[in-house]
Amino acid sequence: MVLESMALAESNGPKSWRIRRDFENVLRAMQRSVDHQKTVTAHGTLMSDERLPLAVLDFPELTNLEGRVLVHGAEESSGRS
Repeated sequence: MVLESMALAESNGPKSWRIRRDFENVLRAMQRSVDHQKTVTAHGTLMSDERLPLAVLDFPELTNLEGRVLVHGAEESSGRS
């Protein structure tokens, strides 16, 4: 079973499974991670130097920005951009 391989469920006997209570949250977090990677791949650029600082900004409150914008997109869960 797929959920068992992800440590989200375990067999509790024949045709019986015990599911983690937070399985939905774990699956949603995994999906957000995949979505983020797709967004970066489609619209962003990876930093060439891992020592450079990285910041996630709230653009409506931004008054000044120095540096390089790697990706800009709507956050799916809130609809904000």
